[in-house]
Amino acid sequence: MSVFFYVYVLFMIAFIEIMNYSFHNFFERRYERVIFDILSLTVNAISVTFIFWGVSSFIRSVLLIILLFINVIARYKMSSLTALTISMVYIVSTYSVRGIIFPLIALASSQPLVAVMVHKDSYYIVQCLALVITTATLLLLRKHLVKDDDFRLFISHPFQLRTYLGWLFVSWILMMVINTGRYRDLEATWYSLTYFTTASLIALSLVYFYYYLNKITVYSEKEMIERRIIESLESKLELYKRLEDQLMSIRRFRHDYRKVLHTLKYYSENEDNEGMAQFIRDTLEVVDVPIDAGMQYSNNFLLDAMLQDISNRAEKNNIRFEAQVFFPEGFEISDLDIVRLFGNAVENSLNHTLNVEDGWIKILGKETNHWFHLSISNSFDGLIKKNKGAIITRKKDAHDHGHGIYIMSDIVEKLNGVITYSDNETHDVFTVKISIPLN
Repeated sequence: MSVFFYVYVLFMIAFIEIMNYSFHNFFERRYERVIFDILSLTVNAISVTFIFWGVSSFIRSVLLIILLFINVIARYKMSSLTALTISMVYIVSTYSVRGIIFPLIALASSQPLVAVMVHKDSYYIVQCLALVITTATLLLLRKHLVKDDDFRLFISHPFQLRTYLGWLFVSWILMMVINTGRYRDLEATWYSLTYFTTASLIALSLVYFYYYLNKITVYSEKEMIERRIIESLESKLELYKRLEDQLMSIRRFRHDYRKVLHTLKYYSENEDNEGMAQFIRDTLEVVDVPIDAGMQYSNNFLLDAMLQDISNRAEKNNIRFEAQVFFPEGFEISDLDIVRLFGNAVENSLNHTLNVEDGWIKILGKETNHWFHLSISNSFDGLIKKNKGAIITRKKDAHDHGHGIYIMSDIVEKLNGVITYSDNETHDVFTVKISIPLN
């Protein structure tokens, strides 16, 4: 055997080990012991040597898929579907890169493709080069194109995985079929160009198809989560509507308290104790609610009920709460959008102030120069996750989070307004500012 054969075996072993290591942040290890890694390395070395020693190219490809499949599923806790998809990505990518390099050499040297591929030293050198290019390309794509959260989301959807795996199998079969053409008596230049074009299109399609399916996965997941959020907010809307009715009842009662006192005086003077008791019971049903109706935070009853609820929760957690939000006359916003906008903004502020000593929340909303300006500020712990300068979440676990910011931005955009998020220089105050033009 040529020395390049053993060099290629070493490159293939390194290729497999790099593949194994590249997923250590995504999956839980089955075995943490070093002895397993040593055993795995030994088995890979023996298997690769056997696979490339006198086995046909088709059988070799099948055995490599099986070897990579066993590697990832034995090392990490994952589904068989995920393991097979990963192994197919690496094999098809390698064959595609190889399918680009060999025809280029054949065209540059004006030789038939088979003449280039039967030269053993050249064959193994190109194979090593293909492994290096494939490894580098996949690592770069993982770093710059395939976001970690999106990748986790993608592998959690069996339908998308099966679809992508189906395309991988089609691509693999196509590469195997066109590879057999080197043994046919085909015109050299035409076959080399066909081989090169096919391999290039397959390589590009793997990236595009993943990107396309991943986008579908992310958008469908966002729709599902937003639908759940809206359902939750609709139930809150019903609650706030009830609170609104209670607030109005209390304020009407306080407005009419003189009449109430005169009524009690009437029952007392006429010694109608039973009537007085019934009147008191009816009155308590109106006023005996666990909210402080004395403080008015907004001229909108629904928003006032929401802010009353937030105020009570803030008080229970020793958080200072200030709010004055007065909608200008003619300002049009639906009840559901009020709950969605303020529900996300204010409750996020409350949640992130819970972990801060001497926490506080301040909300101001008023009309200035035909614009409605809203400012929501709160103390916070300085934790912000950004993507390309844009805030996507303020939670430690970014997965399934960041949808509140998306919903708020969607509502403000619908109202032709602008929304900004910022923190101060000392990173202990977070502010959301919203400006909406008035018609």
